Amino acid sequence: MKIIEKFYVLFILVAIISCKRGDQEYSTPRDLPGNTDQYSLFVLDNVFENELRFPSEYRIMNSEGNLVPLKSLLNTPKIVIRLHESYCESCIVEQIQIINSSLQHPQNTIIGLATYNNIRKFRILLSKYKIEFPVYFIPYNDTSQLFSAISKQDYLPFYFLIDTDLNSRYIFHPDTNFPKITMNYLKRSEVFLLEEQQFLHPLYIDKKDLSIDNALLDNTYDIALHYKNITSENVLIDSINVSCDCLQVISYDSSIKPKEEGKLVLKYKPANIGFDQQEINFVIKNHKNILVNFQAYVTD
Repeated sequence: MKIIEKFYVLFILVAIISCKRGDQEYSTPRDLPGNTDQYSLFVLDNVFENELRFPSEYRIMNSEGNLVPLKSLLNTPKIVIRLHESYCESCIVEQIQIINSSLQHPQNTIIGLATYNNIRKFRILLSKYKIEFPVYFIPYNDTSQLFSAISKQDYLPFYFLIDTDLNSRYIFHPDTNFPKITMNYLKRSEVFLLEEQQFLHPLYIDKKDLSIDNALLDNTYDIALHYKNITSENVLIDSINVSCDCLQVISYDSSIKPKEEGKLVLKYKPANIGFDQQEINFVIKNHKNILVNFQAYVTD
């Protein structure tokens, strides 16, 4: 099951379970006190199965006026908030406030796609409101094609999920009368997406299996390992651990900027004759560890 499909099922189930448990933080709307069936129907009515289709090479504009591929921003699935010049200003302000109060890591979880008459008005949007997440510009000419799947007339921002292959679905239309439902959607989305990120490797390592044939017992060998940050954010290596004293970490680049490379330098001094197998463990902040296997056949 795809990540977004798993999320949809999870979100609906958790929303229903939360109501049954009487969750105070994510309580049912005031007009639906304790009525789990009505609450569940409300959620289902506001999460739509329509898909938004983005071309594989589609580019959007950042605040500096540079075009960037949408796909390059999606090293992991994201929540998207759709903003438009025609939406009521108070509605935009309210949704931004809900995002800022609901998400702990908006920079890693959500992006905005905004359409304004020109780039100047778009920049005013960014400076006028307290926006703590990246927002990108989509021109008017593209909107009818990109968002044709949405049949209802919108006057306020809406949300959807987008994965690393630009598949977008589960459109969520907030109701201004029930802001807690939107908060519920965002909070639970963030938790789920951040948990999924831990299983994605942010570094491309040129050799996942290192080996030395016919290593001599009395010799010392230098080993170099190169890696590249394949995400759009800085990657921080907390430590690199090795499984024996025969391997010594000499140096490594701990902070790697997006698309840049780092280098690990090790020394290997065989301890025993015969087959030797060890592990090199990259401990990376906010991500799952990466293991590199090392093997050597040691002779005298």
